[in-house]
Amino acid sequence: MQRLEQAFGGEMIRRRQAMIATASLLATRSSAAQVRIDNLPPPIFDSVRDGDAEEVREFLIRGESPNQINRREVPLLVAAAEAGRPKVMQVILEFGPLLELTDPQGNTALIVAAKRGHKAMVELLLSRKVRIDTQNRTGSTALIEAATAGHEIVVQVLLQAGADFALTDYAGHTALSSARAYGHQDVQAILIKAGARK
Repeated sequence: MQRLEQAFGGEMIRRRQAMIATASLLATRSSAAQVRIDNLPPPIFDSVRDGDAEEVREFLIRGESPNQINRREVPLLVAAAEAGRPKVMQVILEFGPLLELTDPQGNTALIVAAKRGHKAMVELLLSRKVRIDTQNRTGSTALIEAATAGHEIVVQVLLQAGADFALTDYAGHTALSSARAYGHQDVQAILIKAGARK
């Protein structure tokens, strides 16, 4: 009788342990699934990427923050600049975002827009009195990035708005020396006409 009770008790313990293990496995799987879901970008970033300005507006009207970041730690306004979506940027600006938010490399929306040669977005940001000479983590400015990439019109727009052509990045490069290094002769001519000498 005692052996029977011991056997029965042992079976109960084994069943209980199996149930605990199963519950633990399910919890782990649920947690992993939650992590995967949480790692997805907020839907508004998909709308920014696709250039759906009205959908972005709807998200913001419903209470989404214009200052939120995605899983790459890129702010919404910078994401709009990356995607080259001036209409989307216009909508985001209507909701009062912080203009100087940066991505992990220290790039503001203006620096990104200038680097990509998006004249309309550069002008849009400048009209909101964004800081024109902000430097990223390498010390580069919007003007240096535009000059390095050879975007003549953006260089002109930035200079007309008062960008400082004498600033250097942390390696000592100016907008002019960067344009020269990449063979952008027209950009060099624009900078020299504005007064740049090195």
